[in-house]
This record gives sequence, C-alpha cells and structure tokens, in this order.
Amino acid sequence: METNIDRLIRISLIILLITGSLIILAPFAILLLWGIIIAVAIYPVFVKTVKRLGGRKNLVSVLFTMAGLSVILIPTILVTGSGASSYKFLIESFNEGNLTIPMPRDDVKEWPIIGEKLYPVWNLAAHNLKEFINTYSDDLRQYGSWLVETLAGLGLTIVQFIVSIIIAGVLLAQAEAGKNAIHLFAKKLVGEKSEDFVILTGNTIRS
Repeated sequence: METNIDRLIRISLIILLITGSLIILAPFAILLLWGIIIAVAIYPVFVKTVKRLGGRKNLVSVLFTMAGLSVILIPTILVTGSGASSYKFLIESFNEGNLTIPMPRDDVKEWPIIGEKLYPVWNLAAHNLKEFINTYSDDLRQYGSWLVETLAGLGLTIVQFIVSIIIAGVLLAQAEAGKNAIHLFAKKLVGEKSEDFVILTGNTIRS
C-alpha cells in the first residue's frame, strides 16, 4: 500500500524532472518563440502555396525553409567573404609597407564634437602609420576586442535566426496539429471566445 511518504517522493521526483526539463529547454525558449512567430506570420502564404501545389505540405515547408535560409545565408556568406578579403588585403599591404591612409581635409577640424580630436589622430596615421599604431596601441586593442565581440554577437544572432527558421519550417509541416493544439489551449484559457482569441493573436503577430 502506498504511503504518504511514497507519494511525496513520487511528487518530488516529478517536480525535479519538470524543473530539470525547463532548465534544459530554457536556452532554446527564445528560438522556439521566434520560430512560432515566423510560422504564424507566413502561415497564410503557406496555406495558399500548399493549395497551389496540391496539398503537399512537407514539400512547401521545405521550400519555405530553404527560402528563409537563403535570405539569411547568402548575404552573410557574401559579406563574410568580402570582409575576409579586405582584411587579408590590409594585412598584406601593411606588412609590405604599401598601406597608406589618405590625408584628412582641413574641414575635418570643423566637424561637430569630434573634428578637433579626430584631425590630429587622422593626420598622424596618414603621415606615419607605425607611429600611430604605437601611440594608440591600447585604444586599438580595445577597439579590436569590441569588434570581435560585436562580430561574435552578430554571428550568434545569425545562428539563432537560422535555427528559428528551421523550427518554423517544422511547425509549418505540422501546422494542422499545432493549430488544433492552440485552439484547445485557447479554449481552456478564454472559453468560448477561443476562436476570436486565436485570430486576434495571429493578426497581432502579422501586423
């Protein structure tokens, strides 16, 4: 016969299991949320495309996913390639002593706020690049660290978008089941007005 202690242990284990699952899933919550938002936003277009292609939902979801990934990946690859080429060119030119900085115009001094401070720095870089690097080495290191952190953050954001698009594609492929689940949840949440609630939520996301 099950005692109160046994029940307490069982409930505690269930709570621990749920808590552990939430902790594991927490980092992916924002990705799932964005995936849902993307899926809801393009769902009307998805439905129309499915009808035109004879109801092949899986095919359309794959096409939509590939299109979304292309929008993200193609510009990223082009920009990354261009940036890498420019960086390589700058390093090679500097090592060969061919890197030159154009002289600042006199009106640079008149630029608001930064003009008076920028002109001598720019002028030094144009006349003697090595001395400029030695003089402002600490500032350049800080800027380099900031640039690396910024690029890393941008890269992470791109990866998150990629994962969110893939999640959206999966959700679209299972759109009917997901729609029924949302309606069931909304019905328990707001009762008879669940249909209006779901429609309003979808329109809000798409607006």
